[in-house]
Amino acid sequence: RERERERERERERERERQRLKWSRALADGTLGTKLASMDQGLSEGNGWIELATLLQLLLAEGSTQSSAEASSLQKLAYCSLAMESESPQNSRTLQSLEGEIVGHVVSQNSKLEVIAKNATWRYSVLNADLGDAWMAIDYDDAHWKSGAGPLGYGHRFRGKPTQIGTDSARPQTAYFRRTFHINEQITVKRLAAFLRRDSGAVGYLNGREIFRQNMPQGEITFSTLASSPTGGILGETYWRIDIPTDGLRKEGNVLAVEVHQGNKRSRDLGFDLQLLANTPSASDSFGLTEAEIVNVLKPLNAEPPKALLQAISKNRPN
Repeated sequence: RERERERERERERERERQRLKWSRALADGTLGTKLASMDQGLSEGNGWIELATLLQLLLAEGSTQSSAEASSLQKLAYCSLAMESESPQNSRTLQSLEGEIVGHVVSQNSKLEVIAKNATWRYSVLNADLGDAWMAIDYDDAHWKSGAGPLGYGHRFRGKPTQIGTDSARPQTAYFRRTFHINEQITVKRLAAFLRRDSGAVGYLNGREIFRQNMPQGEITFSTLASSPTGGILGETYWRIDIPTDGLRKEGNVLAVEVHQGNKRSRDLGFDLQLLANTPSASDSFGLTEAEIVNVLKPLNAEPPKALLQAISKNRPN
């Protein structure tokens, strides 16, 4: 486990080095040259995550001129991830970026965002085992507290969470519930949750288990610990989880999640979740055109790598 944590720390350091490199390229006007130099590597199937990271950085630096360009940049970043997803070499970095990018792209269409990030959830932190009743759709949670995500406690869970515990009262397991409805005009073909958790979590849709992350197999009780403690980028990542749609109800649904500590000495716990309908698959190109791609990068005096244009064209739906 220690070796795995060290590898994660090294990946986080590498990502920061990439951000610094591209920040300097933006500052000294050499971005176009650096983009062109990436073309051969992309053609050989390498560097897609690096390109997606760059595009995310451009957005964060405010390099776009309009909301439409910002949207196109997000779509480009996701398309870059789609290329990498065919043969991911670093699945955790891929998932981390995907949570940032696709969640933003899809959430711009309010009909597709079923539960937003930082939404209000009901929660119970009584430090007591609630058994199985709490996850049922007809469970009465009116006596539970409520707060906006992210919810948690402890200095390592960033993002100014709604505090649900203190140093003197740290629940080993916290329970969360939220009721939601699907827009009747939408036919839900795919459903995906983007889960932020510290450390492990089990989710239920209308009383049926639909995901288990960083948790052991077998029966889960209040005292069950997560498979491993999480921190740093792992605790801040929104992990994508594909959700089966056959359990959805037209008259209303309940999503219930229990979050477990990684060890009994842990001083932090955290939770947030975004639920999106009809999220793009790896082959989606969002209908981006070559002209749109060129236009987005024009203010940066940069030409898009030919390999990117070819990949977008190849994966564009007919």
